[in-house]
Amino acid sequence: MTVGEKIQFYRKKSGLSQEELGQKMLVSRQTVSLWEMDKTLPTVDNLIRLKEIFSVSIDDMLNDAEPSEPTEEEPKEKYVFRYEKAELEELSKKLRSPTLKLLIFSLIFDLMLIVVSCAARGGFTNGLILGVCLLFTLFLYLGFRNARKTQSANDATVLERTYFYEVYDDRFVVRITRNEEIVTLRQILFSEVKQVRTLGNVLLLESGGQHFMFKRDALIPDSAIAALQAPSPTRGATPAPRDRYRKLSDLFILLPIFSIFAGFLAGGFAASLLGTDRTTWVFFLFLPVPLAAIAVGILLKKKGRRYQKNLVVGIVTALILCGLGSIHFWLPDPYTHGDEPVLRAEEMLEIDIPEYSRIDTFDWTKGTQSPGRDYILSTSDVLFDESTVEEFEKNLAGDAKWIDRIPNDLIGVTSSYFDAFDGDYYLVFNEDTKEFNAPPGENGTYTFLGVLWDAKENVMRLVEYRIEYVK
Repeated sequence: MTVGEKIQFYRKKSGLSQEELGQKMLVSRQTVSLWEMDKTLPTVDNLIRLKEIFSVSIDDMLNDAEPSEPTEEEPKEKYVFRYEKAELEELSKKLRSPTLKLLIFSLIFDLMLIVVSCAARGGFTNGLILGVCLLFTLFLYLGFRNARKTQSANDATVLERTYFYEVYDDRFVVRITRNEEIVTLRQILFSEVKQVRTLGNVLLLESGGQHFMFKRDALIPDSAIAALQAPSPTRGATPAPRDRYRKLSDLFILLPIFSIFAGFLAGGFAASLLGTDRTTWVFFLFLPVPLAAIAVGILLKKKGRRYQKNLVVGIVTALILCGLGSIHFWLPDPYTHGDEPVLRAEEMLEIDIPEYSRIDTFDWTKGTQSPGRDYILSTSDVLFDESTVEEFEKNLAGDAKWIDRIPNDLIGVTSSYFDAFDGDYYLVFNEDTKEFNAPPGENGTYTFLGVLWDAKENVMRLVEYRIEYVK
């Protein structure tokens, strides 16, 4: 027999497909196919690997003799497992627990951010941050829901099957049957086991993207499977509960993720305290956290521990923080903050506006507006400190220019922008007829300046708009 014929013989004897053998060999299915058709020969390294997988000698692989049967070896351990629905549900809960905790934390953080955003009176940056957080929470929820559906489908499959395990010194063989028919036959070398997790009574082994479950209470004393939990440079293991490196690893996986949320929260507080929306620079203050996670990952690698998650989380979080922190370096401010709207309103309305702490003016003519009763030209939100408006508020009730509600005859000429806000006092000025709080006498197009005063928030809103008036 040729080398290719022997590879095909031993592959089928081991219950492997070409793709599965390729995964074990770290080559493509096409490469295995070329070997079996004798179009190419395996390298020396690949021959050594084939020898380990098939449990035969290299001489058996290369000589022309008929293939010899693999040496019969009695398994050291034998197990037969069937799983109950309650067992699988408990396992599913443990698998989903980290995602569920993160989802709950994200929801709580979103609520906190909504409160902060309201306290900061909204704003572009606060709205952007809140939108990103809500989108992140939505993705978490969708991922959690899809994982739950997938797990339910997998559980239904597992309930129908029986799992037979034979454990040898350096490997285990799994035979999975359904209705007494074999659906899977795999041989897994212990060196191929990449991760071992303890989840309640289940020992979960990962190899080649597949998971194999063993019931811990069924394992014999000194079981080779239980011994796989020991740390290995090539395998992620479940260390003892008091393992300080495991705790350090978990801590610096959670902290970088938390630093993103903390950056959003700090940005909202900074916007409220500093009176500006352009506060995304605070994200840079949290960069030491993911950098520390990267350092921990390097330390864990030197100690032969699992380190990949710390490095990935640290690098990704650092990039996210840098991206969020630099938003205002490349994203233009949609508002202007000059004094012109206030000075113009004072001159036009013949009123004295108190000293203000901040003004945000938005030009609505640069965008497309939905059809409505008015065409908005500009809006300005003028914010005041409470100490500067006490005298101003006292005089509003006695000033004839200000009204404490919109009368019915003015509803048709007020701006639709006012519909979204509740004010304590209003003023509607017709720039064309120079009249206060009165509808035009004739049909036509008029430009108005609307003023809304919110005493609770100490905010004055100036709205300049144009309206087509018809009696």
